[in-house]
Amino acid sequence: MEVWTLGHIKDAILNNVSDGLQGDVNAPIPEEQIRSEIILLRNALTVAGFTAEKGVSARMPERSDLDQHIGCLEVKEGHSSACCEVTEDDDQPVVMVPQILSVGDTPLISWLGPANKRGFSWKVYYGEGHKAKQYLPSGKRPYGVLYPPKDGYQALYLYNLPVGTTKISTSAVYTDPYAIYEFSCCSVSGFGEVEDVVALAAPDSMIAEIVNKLSQAYINYYRQMNIPIMPNDQTDKNT
Repeated sequence: MEVWTLGHIKDAILNNVSDGLQGDVNAPIPEEQIRSEIILLRNALTVAGFTAEKGVSARMPERSDLDQHIGCLEVKEGHSSACCEVTEDDDQPVVMVPQILSVGDTPLISWLGPANKRGFSWKVYYGEGHKAKQYLPSGKRPYGVLYPPKDGYQALYLYNLPVGTTKISTSAVYTDPYAIYEFSCCSVSGFGEVEDVVALAAPDSMIAEIVNKLSQAYINYYRQMNIPIMPNDQTDKNT
């Protein structure tokens, strides 16, 4: 599998646009704009794919290319009134996770559990959906309640947590696939920004679709705007 970082994908798009226009434009595309649009399109294609499949588990094996694991989430004490309307008086164990991509009200999280990832994944409810089920027999098992995002992160409250648990882990599809590298257990080695060192979390087929769609979108945009074209002299017009 070829390693496609954001930088590689951006370069492929720019090359396609230059070829399609038979030259470079006088008003180049801002690099950060391309990077943002790559991630936004990756998320849109992911949601569309899961929706078409009528179920989250049906996307295997491509799901493995989208999921990312954080194995060192520190459990802290918090009160869920900080993020939502609740009536509980006691503090509740909580971890903060990068915003998880959702299909409707279903967050794309495939694992919640011990840091060593042993046993069965704990059930995850979204928002207040857990209240109707928390008194069933299964309510005695560990489970999590994920609340709506705020500032790019989500509060994940933990119930029936095993005594002595200080760290847990998650595997999910995150809206910003590079946010997980803020955690020490997800650190990477290499030169440059993490976006130019680590491959984008997406299957090759999706990356090809991203390159094709964004390339064509920019070619159409420049043709409609009738922006002057310069000969391609192989110099970097984006710096």
